[in-house]
Amino acid sequence: MLRMCSYEDLKQIEQNSQQYHQNQQQTAKQILVDAMAISGTRNCVVRMAEIINNQEVSPHKAAYTISQLTGLQSPSNSIVKEVQKLCQSEQVKNRPIVLVEQYEKATTLQEKLNALASLGNAGIDTSTPQLEQIIKDRSEPSLSRAKAIDALRRLTTKQPMTLQHMLLPIYLNNQEDPNVRIVALQILMRTQPEPSVIDQIIYTMSQEPNKRVKAYTYQTMKMVAKSKNPADRQMSKHVKNAMQSANVDEQQLWSYAKWQIPVYSPEQEEGIFLTLATEYSQRSWMPSLSYMKIDSYFKDQSNVNDLVFYLMKNQPLYGQDYTKSRNRRTVPIRGIDRRKFEQENNENTQQLKDMHSQLGIKSRHGGYSYNDRYSRSGQQQEQQQQYSHNNNINVFCTRIGDVDHSCFEIQNSYLNQTTQQQQQESSMPTLPQCLLN
Repeated sequence: MLRMCSYEDLKQIEQNSQQYHQNQQQTAKQILVDAMAISGTRNCVVRMAEIINNQEVSPHKAAYTISQLTGLQSPSNSIVKEVQKLCQSEQVKNRPIVLVEQYEKATTLQEKLNALASLGNAGIDTSTPQLEQIIKDRSEPSLSRAKAIDALRRLTTKQPMTLQHMLLPIYLNNQEDPNVRIVALQILMRTQPEPSVIDQIIYTMSQEPNKRVKAYTYQTMKMVAKSKNPADRQMSKHVKNAMQSANVDEQQLWSYAKWQIPVYSPEQEEGIFLTLATEYSQRSWMPSLSYMKIDSYFKDQSNVNDLVFYLMKNQPLYGQDYTKSRNRRTVPIRGIDRRKFEQENNENTQQLKDMHSQLGIKSRHGGYSYNDRYSRSGQQQEQQQQYSHNNNINVFCTRIGDVDHSCFEIQNSYLNQTTQQQQQESSMPTLPQCLLN
C-alpha cells in the first residue's frame, strides 16, 4: 500500500499514529520506517531520510533501516541520489563519534567489541583517527586493540597508504602484543602492499623472536606465494622471490597452520577460495585464533570475506600469571621461621621496588608493571582481578559480505573450573599440618 502513497499520504499516515500513547507512537514510527525501507519508492526514501536526519529514531534503528535498502531490486537514479544525500548529511557523518562514545561508555569487553564491530561495518574513513587512538593505547585489552585494527578492513582500498603507515610500525615492533601484530598483518596484506613493505615484513619474520608471530607470518606469505587468486597476482611474484631469502625452519612453526582450497577456473577466471587457519594455544585446549573464510573472484571483481567464521581469544597478560604464581605457597611456614621469612621477604620486595623505580622499568604492555602490584590498594587489586575474570572470554563471530552479523561470547567456564580445582587442591592441608593442629 505504501508504494502507491504520495509524499503527503505518508505524512498523513505518520500524523494519524500520533493519536496513540507516547510508547505506542514510537513503536508505530519504527514499524512505518521499516515498511518505507522495504517499499523502496522515491517518496518512501525521501520521508525515511527526513526522519533519520531529524533523529526521530535511534542510531541503531537508522543503521538497520538504511541496510534494508540494499535489498532493492532496481533502484532508480533519483532513489540513489536521495540515499547518497542522506549518507553525506551531517547526522550520518557524525555517527562514528556516536559509536566511539558508546565504546568509551562500555563497562565490559563484550560491549566494547560490539561498538568496534559497528565501526568496522560502517567503513567510514572519518573514524580512522578514533580507531588509531584505541589501537595505540596499550592500556586497552589486546582483544579490543585487535578488533579496532580489524575495524579498518573496509578502508583498505580507500586509505591504503594511511593504513600502512599506521599498522606497519605495530607489526615491526616485537614489543607489541602478538595478537595485535597478527591482526595488523592481516589488514596490511589486504592493502596490497608495495614490494618495499613486503621486504620489511619478510626480513622481520626471519629475525622474529616470537614463534606465534613468526609462524603466522610464514604461513601467510607461503599461502600468498602459492595463491591462484588473481587478486593476489601482483603480490604473489614478489613474495615468492622474497621468501627464498628467508631462513626459516618450517618444522619449528607447528603452532600455526593455514590452508587455501581453490575452486577456480583459469580459463574463465572465476571461482571461490576456501581458507582455513588455526593457531594452537599452549595455555588451553581452545585455539587462540581460528577462522574459516570464503573469498570469490567473478568478472574481474574480487570479493573478500563473502562468508567468515572466526574465533578470537582474549589472553591474560604474562605479568598477571607471573604474579599469581609468585603468591602461591606450597610449603607452610609457621612460628618464628614464618615471621623471619616475612621480614626478609618485605625487605627484598622493598629493594626490588626501589630498584625498578630508579631504573624506570615499565611493562611492555603498558597496563601492568611490577610496581603496580605494590602501589595498588587491596580494593583496586580486587577490581582488577574481577575485570580480568569477566573479560577472560572467547568471541565467535559470523561475517557475511565483509559485515559482522553476529558476535557470541564464550566464557572460559571449563578453564576457570579447572583453575579453581587446582587452587583447592593446593590449599588443602597436608598430613603434618593436621598433626600440628
